[in-house]
Amino acid sequence: MQELRTRIANMGSSAPDIIAATEVKPKNFRFELNIADYKLEGYEAFQTNLDKTLGRGIIIWVHSTFDSARVDIETDLQESLWLSITMKGIMNKMHIGCIYRSPNSTDANTELLNKVIREINDMHHKQVLIVGDFNYRTINWDTMT
Repeated sequence: MQELRTRIANMGSSAPDIIAATEVKPKNFRFELNIADYKLEGYEAFQTNLDKTLGRGIIIWVHSTFDSARVDIETDLQESLWLSITMKGIMNKMHIGCIYRSPNSTDANTELLNKVIREINDMHHKQVLIVGDFNYRTINWDTMT
């Protein structure tokens, strides 16, 4: 977090508007972390699974110049976080999702991931951004297989 804070401070006016991170909870830790440990000045933090023993945790930080709200998507997928973001003075909303899929993910969990992406698509939002760590090692981008 200190490195992230330093990088943002050094960027000045070119700091990112939105930052998404997966696996924010360390695998091995001696002390429980809470949302205050992940505070970034000038950003609102949205999180999932930080207060649970399950999962690795996801945070999306949104710069304070945006109107943002959490969007509850009905899903059993544990490692996903969805937001609706409106830039002040502009009516178009963007929906942003951040997903973490473990490299040890079960077929059932992978199907839940696919289902939530289909559900977002079926909502017919004009602007959707999906980011994260999907851990699909066998994708061949050259052959698109």
